[in-house]
Amino acid sequence: MYCYEKGEFKQPDITMEKMIKACVPFMVEKGMAENEAISLMENVLPNLKRWKKD
Repeated sequence: MYCYEKGEFKQPDITMEKMIKACVPFMVEKGMAENEAISLMENVLPNLKRWKKD
């Protein structure tokens, strides 16, 4: 919903680092500690097809 729509990434050129910086504030707003949000994103995003290195 936030990243992918109609078969395409909404921000096709965004780097993983910029995606983390964009997502962390929303996670903090929902009650997660900033350091936990960063850690979670740093562990999850590299495993997503978009950034996974084969």
